[in-house]
Amino acid sequence: SQKWDVFPLDDTQNLGQHISVCGNSIVSQITSNFSASMTELCPGVCISFSDLSSGNPTSWEWSFPGASPSFSNEQVAQQICYSEPGIYPVSLIVSNANSLDTLTLTNYIQVFDSVIPTISFADNLIICSEAASTYLWFLNGALLDGITSQSFQPTQTGEYMVSVPNQQGCYSNSEPFTLNILGVVEVDPDFSISPNPARSFVHVQFTQPYKSGSIDIINAQGELLNLITLQSSSDSEIPIENLPSGVYFIRLTINGNIHRKAFVKIP
Repeated sequence: SQKWDVFPLDDTQNLGQHISVCGNSIVSQITSNFSASMTELCPGVCISFSDLSSGNPTSWEWSFPGASPSFSNEQVAQQICYSEPGIYPVSLIVSNANSLDTLTLTNYIQVFDSVIPTISFADNLIICSEAASTYLWFLNGALLDGITSQSFQPTQTGEYMVSVPNQQGCYSNSEPFTLNILGVVEVDPDFSISPNPARSFVHVQFTQPYKSGSIDIINAQGELLNLITLQSSSDSEIPIENLPSGVYFIRLTINGNIHRKAFVKIP
């Protein structure tokens, strides 16, 4: 005859641990299993992992490549943070006094990619480089209410920043952009620039006579790079061979009025 050990349904300590057949105890194997609070997330998001293993494990060894922290010995691993876009595996080793099992899920966590926006200033507008569904603009750390377009005309100098979402709704922030020039007059400018794009020099030709004035060269960040004092309305040739490639502005100040034109420096 066969002898069976029978355990009550509420005896969770013994249930699944062993079965006695013909007086011989047979130890059941544990099986590793787990779940995550999220498997698709934005960079910088922290998530948790829960143990779903069977067989009453008493020890847990989590491995989270690409995350911080990258390991845990808790049954429920919390505050596991992913900062870089990519696809990552997760592993869990569970064990007790009688058994051990490992589960690795490859391509389990996907961290969405994001493009870092940049800010430029042209034609009296502050402009974000990235096309997006909406924009959050900040001035000196404070949100600019009602400004949600890709570009706008600023009314104050200061430090601007923009935050934009990607297709998955993950927001990325630009580096701060310092604007220190305002009130530029673009209508009927009193000079022209050639060639444009330019490699070694730009020729500034004036269309209106004047007695005195100045010419500034300003980069896209609003920083003054060069200042030339003019004594008459003669044309000027400005060397630019030492400037890095990029977008620059010639600012002409005459009789208290400011005029500006952009040019492109090429290698």
